Amino acid sequence: MSVPEHHLQYRFDPEKPVENLINPHLRISSFEAAIRGFAKSDKSKHAITSVYTCEGIEDVCMASLYHFLKLGLAIKVCGNCGKYFVPLRRSDAMYCDRISPFNASKTCKEDGSQRAFEEKLKIDDAEKLRRQIYQAKQMRIRRNPHTFPVRSFSAWVTISQVISAA
Repeated sequence: MSVPEHHLQYRFDPEKPVENLINPHLRISSFEAAIRGFAKSDKSKHAITSVYTCEGIEDVCMASLYHFLKLGLAIKVCGNCGKYFVPLRRSDAMYCDRISPFNASKTCKEDGSQRAFEEKLKIDDAEKLRRQIYQAKQMRIRRNPHTFPVRSFSAWVTISQVISAA
């Protein structure tokens, strides 16, 4: 199986040739004038489009895969639902934007990280205890900021992070 037949399709505004968008006194070839003019042109009226001729669903899949690889996009497996996805906004994304199979009111991105955190707390008793102490100290600061200094809380957070990382 190979990449489907591919060619470039050009679309130009016939009323305003791209060659007219550059300085006419430059001594350059007509091809270079067209390229420079296209770079300066309004992209809504002038476009170069890749066109793939596909005969079946296999050709569509191959063309899509070829296009992903050409753009340098990664294809990943969702850590929540196990389906393939292409992370468009962040290359280090671990979860897709589909509805979570475990919670129909959330996406995998929303539900997956929360479930992973909860699983980590179930397994690691020390992390669970650290989290409980952290939340208690943070609530004490919110309710009574004058009795429990923020500096001592910040110091405790730093020390607890160092200890939990070790």
